[in-house]
Amino acid sequence: MHWFKYAVGGDVVVDFHTLQAIEPIGQDPARLDDAMRPLGLVRGGVAPLHSALALLENAFGISLTDPTIVDDERWSGRLRALPG
Repeated sequence: MHWFKYAVGGDVVVDFHTLQAIEPIGQDPARLDDAMRPLGLVRGGVAPLHSALALLENAFGISLTDPTIVDDERWSGRLRALPG
């Protein structure tokens, strides 16, 4: 994954590149700070391996389905609205 983008109604709320120093931008770049920090996703730092996927799971309640369980080659998840 190279980019993480969280958008609501077509407006980007939080956007950051995962292969460079993390510098969130968007309408509310600090919106996910509390969910990002415990995963090592901190401003100026480099994203730890799989941390963006963990952010999806923790902040949005997405559960990823192992493709071997469903006999499918793609990973998938269901996106729910962010609380608050």
